[in-house]
Amino acid sequence: MDFFNLPFRGRILARVCFTWRHSFLTLQQRFTIPNSLKITSTSLPKICSLFPNLTSLDIHNSINLFNIHNLTTLVQLTFLDISRCVGLTDEGVSSLSSMINLKCLSIGGCTNISEGGFSFFRTLSSLEYLRADRCNLRRKGLECLGGLLHLRELDISSCPHIDESGVKHLSALTNLIALKLKRCRSFNNDCLKHLTTLTNLEWLDASYCYWLTDGAVGVLKGLTNLRTLKLQGSNISDEAAEKLSELKQLQELHLSHCASLKGDFFQPLVSGLPRLHTLRMSFCTGLLDKNFSPPLSDYDLSPSVKKLELSNTRLSESGLAGVVSHMLVLVTLPSIFEIFDRYSFVSVR
Repeated sequence: MDFFNLPFRGRILARVCFTWRHSFLTLQQRFTIPNSLKITSTSLPKICSLFPNLTSLDIHNSINLFNIHNLTTLVQLTFLDISRCVGLTDEGVSSLSSMINLKCLSIGGCTNISEGGFSFFRTLSSLEYLRADRCNLRRKGLECLGGLLHLRELDISSCPHIDESGVKHLSALTNLIALKLKRCRSFNNDCLKHLTTLTNLEWLDASYCYWLTDGAVGVLKGLTNLRTLKLQGSNISDEAAEKLSELKQLQELHLSHCASLKGDFFQPLVSGLPRLHTLRMSFCTGLLDKNFSPPLSDYDLSPSVKKLELSNTRLSESGLAGVVSHMLVLVTLPSIFEIFDRYSFVSVR
């Protein structure tokens, strides 16, 4: 029957039925558990039997989930978030090896998965996005990830045992466009050298990798497609920071908490980056008015720069007055713990 020939009440009822059917079909494909609810090893089989056509499943923070073996029945599943499911062990995730259609996987914070658990990732040849932050990743685990040649986005931040022996296996991931290594305490200049093959990289977060020094910049210059670079907390000098101006595609640069920076790099860096729109330098306590020559108020800043963060430095109000005159947006962070980007990697670009 033609929808428009129905009486008014009939059209309302038809619309309600259509909306319900659409919502039901969506639920058949995508299932997300609210934080207040927790999936267990007992309830997971029931979800799999009720929704056999799921393509997306988010059951993060289910602390009483000890295995995901029932998920093998979801043959259409392409997105899976089991992050912070701390009850999962190597045996509990062994069934991942048969989930070959997965494209997006998040296991961040699954602290009871050892290196042996990552061996089950070898068969996930379709995987494009992997979040494995705060995991027990070491050399053997990174060797398993090195075979995932379709990976485009990888987050292995806050993995303290990542060192050169493991990072070298990432050199084969030439399709990567985003890589997050934040707070990898053992990551240093020698590790960075193994990433020179990642020429498609557009987004790199190596913030709070305290062993990164001036030598790191020489390696970074080869990653000419970088749009966003985060080096907060690194030990680079003004001379090295100035050389970052060779990354002509750079649009966003984070240098906060770099205590060695004095200010001499500022003018050549900003004038050499025609696409730069955001520069963060908060908590750079070495920045002083006298180190800027000419004074900051006299700089002819690039018109593309819209955000310049200089909070919690030792620059005076008069020194900052020139920035205001250039119509820049001053971003002020309330504390060192401010989170710049709560992201899914996909959303940051």
